Amino acid sequence: MKKTITLALILFLVFQTVYAQLGRTRTEIIGDYGNTFYKTGTSKVGEPYILYQKQDSTITSGIFNEIVGFYFKQETDGTNYCNEEVIMDPLSELNY
Repeated sequence: MKKTITLALILFLVFQTVYAQLGRTRTEIIGDYGNTFYKTGTSKVGEPYILYQKQDSTITSGIFNEIVGFYFKQETDGTNYCNEEVIMDPLSELNY
């Protein structure tokens, strides 16, 4: 099981092309993704976050919803910069 997860992670990192949002401000991300949030709040460690729900599709599963989350660190000047982006797919995609 551990080898399978490691292999999947390596393949994901090698073949994935991502436009990372890291270092962008909260205002810039809201400008790109809109202000219709799936959920927004503060994490248990005190970081503000925004979650968006968007549709994606694959040949195997067809159309499905995935959650894209952005977590922010607040600088001393009060600006929130994205320090983590998380993409959460349904189990049907993870099992594939």
